Amino acid sequence: MRGLLPSWGQHTAAITRPSEITVATWSPCNRFIAITCDRVETIDVLDSVTLQKLQTLNPQQELWASRAFLVLVFSPDSRILTSLGSLDGKRSFESWDLQTGDEAGIIRWESSYGMKRGEDLTITYSANGKMIGVRCQGDNVILIFDIASATQMHSYSTANSIVPTNDIWAHEESFRFTTVDPKTITIWEVGFTSDAGPTRVEILPAPENIDFGHPKMDMYIKFLPDPCRLALSFWDQVTVWDVQNSKSLLRCNSISVPKLMHFSSDGRLFACSTRGSEIYAWKESPTGYTLHGVPEHEPHSMTVFSPNGEWNVALGGSAMRLWRTNSFTTPPSGFNLPSRSRIPLPHGFPPQFFS
Repeated sequence: MRGLLPSWGQHTAAITRPSEITVATWSPCNRFIAITCDRVETIDVLDSVTLQKLQTLNPQQELWASRAFLVLVFSPDSRILTSLGSLDGKRSFESWDLQTGDEAGIIRWESSYGMKRGEDLTITYSANGKMIGVRCQGDNVILIFDIASATQMHSYSTANSIVPTNDIWAHEESFRFTTVDPKTITIWEVGFTSDAGPTRVEILPAPENIDFGHPKMDMYIKFLPDPCRLALSFWDQVTVWDVQNSKSLLRCNSISVPKLMHFSSDGRLFACSTRGSEIYAWKESPTGYTLHGVPEHEPHSMTVFSPNGEWNVALGGSAMRLWRTNSFTTPPSGFNLPSRSRIPLPHGFPPQFFS
């Protein structure tokens, strides 16, 4: 079956693909969306307003799109698109110049870091667009690559974190990342040219009343550097913590197995998808985050806001939908999320059930 689902409405754009769309990444300029599909070794660059295809890129490398949620990243000026994949048995970056459509180069990893099967990696460009930073969650390392010379420059060991965190972002002539323990959130910094290890930038209080050390708690975490916010999801609860002011902005405990979370770049909007393929969206208010969108009937696996927060794309199997964030279905007065009954787990229930 092909075509739009009836309840999607005509005020949105939508596309379908022959297989599951696994990755959707916005360009910093808000004009493009790059997508990849499961078992399809191509990358499509779409117009962000119409979702019409502008370019199809054919990587030399294996994309690994089905095994990671973030394998595509744009340069700060939106001209270069870089994918993470595998070439000749090694991890590699492959880049394209979107203005010319030509390949801009391949960087092969010289180390074995980040080669664990299914390992979650986060990739970012430096502010000047000359370096790429990678955080390897499984190996607890930060890698820095120089784009011009196509070489790995440095690798840094990171401090252990109770909660698996996988954030890394550009800050002036450095990269920053966080670690989280039961009492504190620590922001670290590594430079581009120094062999010195990560330096501690700031220590901030962690959210209150969160049992970080629970042996069977599968927790997901999302950190937004500016404004400084920490989002946590576990069991049936979603929490957003204002790190600088040490206060809770959202605590919702009636969502069925929350998982992937996403902030708009200014923190004004926050969304969470669930294992049940529902998406919930909240909007910032003077008292915290208030529910801004309610689940629709069609299943969605992930939602991503545009950098300016005006648009949102949701992935659901082989379909992708685009709409303006101000056109979300507004909850009626007095609307509450459906209450969920907690089902007690048998003694010794394996935690990997929720992994």
